[in-house]
Amino acid sequence: MKICFVLSTVNKAGGANRSLFELLKMLQKNGHECFVLMNRHGSMEDALKSVDAEYKLLPFKSSVKADSALKTLIKKIINIYSKYCIAFYLKRKRIDILHNNSLPTAIGMEAAYKAQVPYICHIRENIWDGLGMEFYHPSRIKNMIRSASEVIVISDYVKRVYQDFVPDASFALVPDSVDAENYYEKKTILENQCTNLLIVGIINPQKGQKDIIKAIEILNENRPGDFYLRIVGRDGYWNGNKDYASSLHRYVEEHCLNNVEFVGELEDHTKLREIRKQSDICVVCSRAEGLGRTTIESMISGNLTIAANAGASPEIIKDKVTGLLYEPGNAVELADQIAFAVEHRNEMRKIADKGQSYAVEEFDQKIYVKKMIEIYERLLNI
Repeated sequence: MKICFVLSTVNKAGGANRSLFELLKMLQKNGHECFVLMNRHGSMEDALKSVDAEYKLLPFKSSVKADSALKTLIKKIINIYSKYCIAFYLKRKRIDILHNNSLPTAIGMEAAYKAQVPYICHIRENIWDGLGMEFYHPSRIKNMIRSASEVIVISDYVKRVYQDFVPDASFALVPDSVDAENYYEKKTILENQCTNLLIVGIINPQKGQKDIIKAIEILNENRPGDFYLRIVGRDGYWNGNKDYASSLHRYVEEHCLNNVEFVGELEDHTKLREIRKQSDICVVCSRAEGLGRTTIESMISGNLTIAANAGASPEIIKDKVTGLLYEPGNAVELADQIAFAVEHRNEMRKIADKGQSYAVEEFDQKIYVKKMIEIYERLLNI
């Protein structure tokens, strides 16, 4: 099979691209040809080069509104041109299936439709509450979803969101997988006086980093024990809010939270793995997580995971069974959960172990790749 993937971002640290890269490697091992379309240079290039995957840069844009009418118009014009370029590429390479890796970049599907190539619409995110964006042509997106050979969603939460958007569409639930070997650690958490906490993800309001920062402030004032928080992720923005990350830096400085560290983005997997190895508790504060790859990675790494009871997180975290949950936006409750974990160390170690076993079994890469190949072969009548 010849499969062409269309990327919405070019950063290899993003969850969608990590999932795609792991799938691509397994497909190549199984003898399938993989091609990747990107719209600019980025760190994914090095990853693709490392496995000799063919990729091409084309000037397509996302299908969401920009921050001005003029910029949105420019995106539309560029995408009209790019649609023909992608369609020509698909025909020239004799692509069997186009796999649109993320819904915000829908131009790949439009090009595949024009070139009469079967395409997969892979939906990973809540475009509205999760990304703070809107499609500039929602009726066209609905048509692309309806016309897809297969629409894949990564969680029941994402499925519910898009069933409201396109009630007459069919959705196949295929959760992303994680290469457990890259994250698995056998360790004992909560052994030391200082409890090390970690939160990973782009820094924006939807990811909710302020919850854990305020929780640390509460713990510093009201709870015995030492706590240290590392925040890993690049500065981002959501729904036009570009000041969120800098406001967090100011808050930490003004409140003298010397036990909070902004690490920045870590594209080097080995560095992030080392930080996870040093951590006891990983926190996921997202309000609208599509699935929670970071959540799964944290669980596989052997950490106790505390997540906001929102988005798809409750599908992975069962409170006091595979992790802990708290009400999103409630820093007091998050602080209480962290304190509870410190006060019940043996119980938390058992929960972390259960969470690790669950994540390894449920998000096994071999099962995921098998499902994807079955979908490809069914679409091509192989």
